[in-house]
Amino acid sequence: MTGLAQKGGSVYTHIRIASQPEEIHAVRIAAGEADAVLGCDMIVAASDEGDCQDAERIYEAVINGDISPTGGFPQNPDMQIPKSDMEAAIREAVGVDAVEFVDATGLASSLIGDSIATNLSWWATLAERPDPTGCDIHPARY
Repeated sequence: MTGLAQKGGSVYTHIRIASQPEEIHAVRIAAGEADAVLGCDMIVAASDEGDCQDAERIYEAVINGDISPTGGFPQNPDMQIPKSDMEAAIREAVGVDAVEFVDATGLASSLIGDSIATNLSWWATLAERPDPTGCDIHPARY
């Protein structure tokens, strides 16, 4: 597993899952090579840089349906974030049947009592998916 952030920007984490360690030959997943996307942040998942926009191989995308305030919110508290437009863009890129929007923030808050556990809950989501062996997972934000 590797992660990459650029000076307060989005964090992209590349995860390869295999039945044997020797089946993994590189840690980074190239653009367009992810099999699935766990989008912990819908804004990042829907962005031009997010893997949902280069979705030739993606068989499943699970996206947090909650919108987290961005760094621009304090300067513009009236900012409108077009959630329905982002959902539509992800559905169009990945395919209607291949994407699921989950209120991971609400789930983490109700189970743990704090939304700080939201990103950790994605690993539980992954564990419940059928046979992830051999899949290249690239959460859009971790």
